[in-house]
Amino acid sequence: MKVFTELTPECDITAQMYAAGYEKKEIAVLKHRAVSTINNQLQTAFLILGVRNGRELALKLARGYQVSGWRWTFRRP
Repeated sequence: MKVFTELTPECDITAQMYAAGYEKKEIAVLKHRAVSTINNQLQTAFLILGVRNGRELALKLARGYQVSGWRWTFRRP
């Protein structure tokens, strides 16, 4: 499910995974991408969403769900 509508689908998934607690290297392995690609996607997401780090990203995601009434169910395996 696309959460951050301002982002491309790939950036959105990467941002959700990072906010859920995945390490950049784990995301890269799971998405079959280079770590540098994941870094670029996260930098883009941070810039577009106006956040400075993963904690602010997670808070923004959680607040978005509180406002919309949705429950965030993206979990680590």
